[in-house]
Amino acid sequence: MPPVDLSAPAPSYWKIAPGEKAVNWPDCLKGGYISIGYYELGDLAGLTKAQFEARRDDLLQNDPGYADFSKFGINMVWRFAQIPVGARVVANRGHYEVLGIGTVIRPYYYEESAEFPHRLGVRWDDTTRRSVAFTHWNATLIGLSRDDFLKILAAPPSDGQQSASLSMAVLGTVMRPRSRSAPPLTFERITQALARGGYHFPDELVASYLLALQTKRFVILSGISGTGKTQLALQVGRVMTPSRLAALSEDDPPPKLALTRDDLDRARIPLHPDILARFPRFVAALERNAEVMLSTHDDTREQSTLVDRRVPHRPVLVLQDAAAEWLTSTFRPGQLLALDIDEDATPPSVFLLPASPTDAARTVEVVTVRPDWTDHRGLLGFYNPLTQRYQATPFLRLLLAARDELDLAGKQNRLPRPFFAILDEMNLARVEHYFADFLSCLESGEPLHLHDDPRLASGDIDGAELLPTHLEIPRNVFITGTVNVDETTYMFSPKVLDRAFVFEFNAVDLGAYARPSSQTTTPLRLTRAFPDPFTFSGNPTPDDWTKLVRLHGNITLRPLQAVHDALRRDNRHFGFRVANEIARFVLLAAEQANDAALQTALDIAVLSKVLPKLHGTQQELGELMTRLFAICVNPEDPKSAPPIDQWEPLHDRIIPRQANLNPLLAKLPRSAAKLWRMHRRLNQQGFVSFIE
Repeated sequence: MPPVDLSAPAPSYWKIAPGEKAVNWPDCLKGGYISIGYYELGDLAGLTKAQFEARRDDLLQNDPGYADFSKFGINMVWRFAQIPVGARVVANRGHYEVLGIGTVIRPYYYEESAEFPHRLGVRWDDTTRRSVAFTHWNATLIGLSRDDFLKILAAPPSDGQQSASLSMAVLGTVMRPRSRSAPPLTFERITQALARGGYHFPDELVASYLLALQTKRFVILSGISGTGKTQLALQVGRVMTPSRLAALSEDDPPPKLALTRDDLDRARIPLHPDILARFPRFVAALERNAEVMLSTHDDTREQSTLVDRRVPHRPVLVLQDAAAEWLTSTFRPGQLLALDIDEDATPPSVFLLPASPTDAARTVEVVTVRPDWTDHRGLLGFYNPLTQRYQATPFLRLLLAARDELDLAGKQNRLPRPFFAILDEMNLARVEHYFADFLSCLESGEPLHLHDDPRLASGDIDGAELLPTHLEIPRNVFITGTVNVDETTYMFSPKVLDRAFVFEFNAVDLGAYARPSSQTTTPLRLTRAFPDPFTFSGNPTPDDWTKLVRLHGNITLRPLQAVHDALRRDNRHFGFRVANEIARFVLLAAEQANDAALQTALDIAVLSKVLPKLHGTQQELGELMTRLFAICVNPEDPKSAPPIDQWEPLHDRIIPRQANLNPLLAKLPRSAAKLWRMHRRLNQQGFVSFIE
């Protein structure tokens, strides 16, 4: 067969990437095809454009895996399916290497069993690897001009290696959806990530912590120093919040800019010098044409947008009509906008995307509590009336970033990414002094009051950071406080303990420390994948209690009722809020583990939600703790339980001193073990509190 004259005119020319890092190139070359993903769209053969758009819109609305992706990106599949026989195809790896050039010999077809099922039959005419430099080659599919195709054809051979000096690539605007093989957010994935970092926590402790975050969003980790309290919270937060852009591409993220109030009022986007420096060919194109084509993340229509050149060397995109409305309704002053530019399109094309706060802001913040915090200024900052500025803190910036992410997720119809705040050594200062306002707002849902200057909230003060007068605590923020107890720290009030789950890190098994893989088996091993991203469904309600009683009342109601009645005799009983929280915790455990975990979850809930409020003298607590211990041993018949002095703790459980005393172990062994220790300390010191 005579060689094909690739320089001869063709119906069209296309650059098509054979998978990320060209992973599919060997199969494409051997099979005589080029393919792309988006398998969820199904076979497009015979569909009209309207039918495709209906299928696309249904996918964006109903498939959580596509929540981050745009109509603009998915429309690539339609363009792919329309490529005619005779078109030239360039297969590339990244921005700097061409792997092969071919001709389409079979129109679009769908290979149902393939991971990349949308295909074109291609005769690969030339598989010489060529060195090129097309920094705009970000998307999987890009139309080429004949001139660019001829430049590629004339490009020098490549040695197959990409130059390290050419690593400044730009992230494409067509974002790939999460692969079918992408690992879900599971309990195993979290524990494996902890182990890779050298942290080996008992599965039961990690599971309890995750369930508590889902139930309440505020958890206190107490215990002796050096047991890994801060690291547990820190590592879990990092696993939960990987960068969205980092997960989708190995390239650099697109350039971002913050829009001012004036930008939004005038519906304009200034193209700063650092942006223009990344797209020199776009700048040259602007000299020839005063218009660009604009596409937004949620708008398939491309429309002409004027370029204002009144400021020399600082061109400005002036949006009009629907694009202007999109800009002003999507962004607030100071919010980041990501943009990418197709330099070779005629006219040039600009793609706009709200930059997720997860990509630019810290999503896990460790806040070191200082002993001199006597009010909320150390945590939330303060307004300075002399400078008319607000002195923000890292904690407040985390809240603001979480708020922006929550707003953006709502507009994109997806779950918001989580943000984690860790208050390290939370009780170095009096928690009631610096945390009371935040805690009340977290519980009530009322907004935090930050300042009273409306100009600061509207962006009318030049050079001042935009900050609202009031801020609702975003529901995608999770708070963990770590606690050490010594002579330099303060104890918690019942108000604080009543609004948190409290877990202890006092069990240090040096024998097992040398064998981190050996763990006590627990039914509380979570087997169901978490929502990804990790989410909070709202404060527990009476519906949780009703559901618990209806589904599992035979297991949970009698022990809880017995504990509540014992506490009520001394007016120390818990309220409806705690009952709802216990119900939510136990229900989540049953859903994410199994029904065998119910008794364990109930035990942990009593230990972390009910017992932390116990503190007082021998006269106040002696008899009460004896009654509670008997209930935890045998809720059905507390009077038959052996006395407390005939038991002893084993790690975080309680066992009889002599096996013949009672062949049955305690029903709530963790709570019983804690009561045993508290009772012993009460007898020794005359006073006891839950946090040791």
